[in-house]
Amino acid sequence: MIKKINILFGLLFLFITILFYWSYTNINTKNQEIIINKYIIAIKELMPFIVTNNNAKLKQKINELNLQKISNIDGKKIFSKDITFGKIDILQNKNKYYLKIKYLNSEYIFFDSSQIILLKENNFIMLSYLLILFLLSIAYFIIKSIFKPLNLLNKKIDKLSKGDLNINKIELKADKEIQNLIDSFNHMASQINNFIIERENFIKYIGHELKTPLAKLKFAIENKDLEKIKKHTNNLDILINELILINLITKENMKLQNFNASTLILNALSNIDVEEENIEIELNDFSINADKQYLTIAIKNIIENAIKYTTKYPIKIVAKNNFIEVVNYGDKKLEFKEIKKLFVKNSKGLGIGLNLVEKIVKLHNFSFEYEFENNHHIFRIILKDKNAS
Repeated sequence: MIKKINILFGLLFLFITILFYWSYTNINTKNQEIIINKYIIAIKELMPFIVTNNNAKLKQKINELNLQKISNIDGKKIFSKDITFGKIDILQNKNKYYLKIKYLNSEYIFFDSSQIILLKENNFIMLSYLLILFLLSIAYFIIKSIFKPLNLLNKKIDKLSKGDLNINKIELKADKEIQNLIDSFNHMASQINNFIIERENFIKYIGHELKTPLAKLKFAIENKDLEKIKKHTNNLDILINELILINLITKENMKLQNFNASTLILNALSNIDVEEENIEIELNDFSINADKQYLTIAIKNIIENAIKYTTKYPIKIVAKNNFIEVVNYGDKKLEFKEIKKLFVKNSKGLGIGLNLVEKIVKLHNFSFEYEFENNHHIFRIILKDKNAS
């Protein structure tokens, strides 16, 4: 696109320059002919008084012909004619024309002041040309600045069409209409990059999550323990369904419904291998409007993490006042990066990562918080739209 604009404006500049040169040359030639003819007419009227040396009449005729008598001038000869006892020359000096008459020992130089008007016409043409070039230059840079983001956008889309999914945002400011296009592309680029990250994380989750249950199942098969084979097979089936569900967790697939916090906690615990005496529940039941399946996975993941890393039991689950928190014993407060590692590390259980918890909470516009108080890690989901009044 930019290349076509450069070619178009290059041709325009060339055309205007040629047109100006042609016009300027023609007008100069025409003006020169007019001035030469005026000087030739003036010669015929001046010569009788120069020959007779009638200075009074000569002065009067000079005024009538709107001529100015000057002392000396040099210039290029554009017309020359020998006369009896003298010579006539028309000289050009800096676009001005002068009549020079030599007769015997006398020399007269005249300037026709009316040619100033013709010179102004030439200057007007020159100024018009420069103004047009200036306006064209402004138009060129404006159009180029308008099309620059479009050209960049086109290159990005071309790379995308060729399978290059590593797309960066376009950091440019443009007019409103083009800016809307850029913003839409940047949103798409962000969505694609998020999709790539989610796919990479999903592959990591699969690697982490399948490793332990497959090892346990293999061990049970080797020992021909049918009960454990059945149990681990069932857990593996649940995990695979959860992993499939992770990939399907989107705003569009959410199914909002009303259910109680107690139902959510029971559903989460039913899929966790933990002794009942190791869990303590403090419940003041309340209603939740959310996707029950998604939220169950989030709560289940937090509980499993607490079981993995608690220094002693019980794990406490508190549900009241529109929040659910999972509390476990610990030695020190964790930084966010360390918390994230805990959720991804797979030494026990079937956890599916803090990223998933964050994703589910974010989809519901809920809040996810962490605190450390009195040697207790507290993970809390506030089950209320944070933008609601």
